[in-house]
Amino acid sequence: MLHLLDPRELRPELQGPLELEDSETGQRLQITLDTEAITHYRRRIAAWQQHLAATCGRRGATYAQILTNWPLERKVVPYLRMRQLLM
Repeated sequence: MLHLLDPRELRPELQGPLELEDSETGQRLQITLDTEAITHYRRRIAAWQQHLAATCGRRGATYAQILTNWPLERKVVPYLRMRQLLM
């Protein structure tokens, strides 16, 4: 499984009061991002990735994280070759 993530999803740079909008439903949520909230978010993201990798492993699949800022030819292709996902 190739898991495409933006680096800002892993390390958000936002702080303070924010209004989030669900792009599918239009529902809005008011939140405040402080150090504690960001720490909790990072832990949840890491746990989610570990869960995905474990689920893939149980099913005989490989989990590979790909970041959106990686140049395809210089980073993604060599990474996939190193993981023996691409010959």
